[in-house]
Amino acid sequence: MKSKAELIVVPGPGIGHLVPTIEFARALTQRDHRVSLTVLVMDDSPIAPATPTPHHFASLISTDHLRLVQLPSLSPQTISQILANGPGIPRIGLLVHHYMPIIKDSVSRLVSTELTQLDGFILDTYTSGVLEIADELGVPSYVYCTYGAAVLGLMLHLPDLDSVVETESGSNSAELTTPSYRNSVPRSAFPQFMFHKDDEGYKRLLDLSKKLRNVKGILVNSFAEFESYAVDSIDRMVCESQDQVLRKVYPVGPMIDRSGEIHQSANGAHLDQIMEFLDKQPRKSVIFLCFGSMGSLNPGQVTEIANGLERSGHRFLWALRRPSNSNSNNEGGANLEGGIPDGFAERTAGRGLVCGWAPQVRVLGHVATGCFVSHCGWNSSLESAWFGVPILDVAAIRGRIERTRSSGEGVGGGDRDEEVGREGGGSHECGRGGEKR
Repeated sequence: MKSKAELIVVPGPGIGHLVPTIEFARALTQRDHRVSLTVLVMDDSPIAPATPTPHHFASLISTDHLRLVQLPSLSPQTISQILANGPGIPRIGLLVHHYMPIIKDSVSRLVSTELTQLDGFILDTYTSGVLEIADELGVPSYVYCTYGAAVLGLMLHLPDLDSVVETESGSNSAELTTPSYRNSVPRSAFPQFMFHKDDEGYKRLLDLSKKLRNVKGILVNSFAEFESYAVDSIDRMVCESQDQVLRKVYPVGPMIDRSGEIHQSANGAHLDQIMEFLDKQPRKSVIFLCFGSMGSLNPGQVTEIANGLERSGHRFLWALRRPSNSNSNNEGGANLEGGIPDGFAERTAGRGLVCGWAPQVRVLGHVATGCFVSHCGWNSSLESAWFGVPILDVAAIRGRIERTRSSGEGVGGGDRDEEVGREGGGSHECGRGGEKR
């Protein structure tokens, strides 16, 4: 390696992509001081209001080798066009598409005025369009996958699946077999655009999978002990592939905000109330319910969960977010307007707390937490495993590729064999790595 390497990092929008990218960047610069990283951050507030601003991140970075650059916001007209699209992947993809000219201009400015040299890019799968800029500049690119190895294996296998994907919708009960999943997976577990060749979402996904074969290397936010089957299957794919570009796949996880500093700095006003509640609860007695930074429940789901919590008698902390299309500020306040039965708060007072935002990492690391009810997004799964908290997958909240069969076969982790008790749970004393909890 040269005496110094300067790279530009372009993470995808949303806290689920930005946080693990920042954590990876911090780890890389702390491990090797010859590396300097400049992270270009998109303003994703129109579609992901829960994302902390770069100011919050910058206050936590204590190295001269890592800096964050906030890209200009998109015009109101462009934002309106983006919001007119459906939520999820189409909307995120359109946001990134409109940011490409801004990213290109920012890279040109950095190269001409600030960087001594540019040695390469680290890109998110959503920002793989920057590969064209890297090619123009004649520098290599690495792609950092913020999801798990099983999904990466599916992405690498997608060009081979393309021949069997239909132009019309087929039966959702049909099973899909891919090398990185131990078991076959029902089509219904995947986003349905994956089975429509004419869908723009499918075209973008197929284009991305082909681009992954043209990068210098692939980094994935996972580790062999957690996804042994998927990691081994990717190794086999690499060995058996005729494409020399599939020689470099690096599991670098888990990259999570272990201290909870990022989320705390963005939402510190409600932290004291939540932590005070947990401090009063017995060890491993609290069920924690949280469904991601963009997850929300409809009134019927809220009612069912509330009734279940009340009848169970268990202690609970419930992060109940307002719907993503709500105009209300949801950083701290709970969504108590739709679905919560009358008198629920009074009947569960002392043993239950409903909030709009919760410091997930701090809650999972607290000794009172005994179970995690989750949408099983990838970051949530990694955090649950890190702190040794059993996780219950609620499949109805949000369909996610990375969750498919990952909470069962093929994912390793420490299991607690005790039940979460109404008055304090079992006798298990250790969290991750044998630490006393």
